[in-house]
Amino acid sequence: MPNVYIIQESPNQDFADAKRFGDVEIILLGPTRDLDRGARIVDKFIRSNWKPGDYLIPNGSPVHILAAGAALSCMSPITVQLLIWDRRTLTYEKKEITL
Repeated sequence: MPNVYIIQESPNQDFADAKRFGDVEIILLGPTRDLDRGARIVDKFIRSNWKPGDYLIPNGSPVHILAAGAALSCMSPITVQLLIWDRRTLTYEKKEITL
């Protein structure tokens, strides 16, 4: 089963629907004030754990989203499956990008 990686925990977001796509794992638990440290954690996590077929929910700090994208781009060419929240249907929709 694929993994669904959530960049940063958010108490205001419900990630239950993401379980339809795989096993959910949060990379950064809670807020982090040290953006550099958070970016290094995200980068190392993605490089160590990402497998083809996994999903990414690009949420949280733009710095951490950038770190995840940079780590994934080092694996290019790669097709990244993103899960994007649809406010109209209240579900995640799969979108793919090729890096």
